[in-house]
Amino acid sequence: LLLAMTTSTAIARVMRLGRLLRLTRLVQHVEFFEAFMLIQRSLKKSVGSLVWSSLFMIGCVCVSSLGVCQIVQPYCNDEGYPMENRKLVYERFGTFTRTVVTMFEYTLGNWGPPTWLLVDNYHEIFSAASILYKLAGGFAMVNVINAVFLRQTMKCADAIDEFTINQQKKAREAYIAKLGKLFKEMDTSGDGLVDRDEFDALISRPDVVAWFDMLEISSKDTHGLFEALSSGDGSVTMDEFIEGIKRLKGDASAVDAMTLLAAVHKIEKEVTAIRAATVPTPPRRPSDRRRLSEMLKAREGLS
Repeated sequence: LLLAMTTSTAIARVMRLGRLLRLTRLVQHVEFFEAFMLIQRSLKKSVGSLVWSSLFMIGCVCVSSLGVCQIVQPYCNDEGYPMENRKLVYERFGTFTRTVVTMFEYTLGNWGPPTWLLVDNYHEIFSAASILYKLAGGFAMVNVINAVFLRQTMKCADAIDEFTINQQKKAREAYIAKLGKLFKEMDTSGDGLVDRDEFDALISRPDVVAWFDMLEISSKDTHGLFEALSSGDGSVTMDEFIEGIKRLKGDASAVDAMTLLAAVHKIEKEVTAIRAATVPTPPRRPSDRRRLSEMLKAREGLS
């Protein structure tokens, strides 16, 4: 009966854990939990880095602990030193296990008390050795491991997955919503079209100019900007405004450059064909060899 109760309790705990996992999948679609999802993804991706960093740190600590323990062991066994001092040193460095714990304290925690314990009771040479170990292990090694974890977190944040795609979708939707709100402010007539007068009236406002500058779009040439947004009919629709601003924002993409290059090649071919059709081809002059042969034939006829 006790075994059955224990088994049912374990099964209930597993079912609760499954519910928590389903809850984790649900909260990834809530904007409030975006930071939590990023932490979860980063921790999941950092398992490999954690294992190798831990193994490397444990190896360095064990090697240094082995050396310190061998050096301090004769002092702890020497009855010529005060018993109280030997006891204090033994509590920190008497065995390999104790030394490992103390060296982890050297590496990650407060390294002053163990250092002063060896300096005051054994030898002052441990002051220089402790400083060197703290610089190599407690500063350099720990900061390198922190940098590895930070790099892994940044790679996880920049990775293209469902979370990143959702983030990009939300940013794009918010950007389009801002453009739509700006277009509605321009459309004072309410007909769904923005003409030159409405565009010039709003583009002169300082807040709109600052907003265009933030998008890296120059608002100084209002005529050229309006012509770039419109299709040549003297008005701009909401779709034209949104698509035009999206194209004008920032630098030109590689696709835009290739499209422009293809259009230039097409225009060049059409110009060449028009020139060939309109400009008459000059008659070809006979070659020098042909002219020479004709002159020789004429001389032979005269002779």
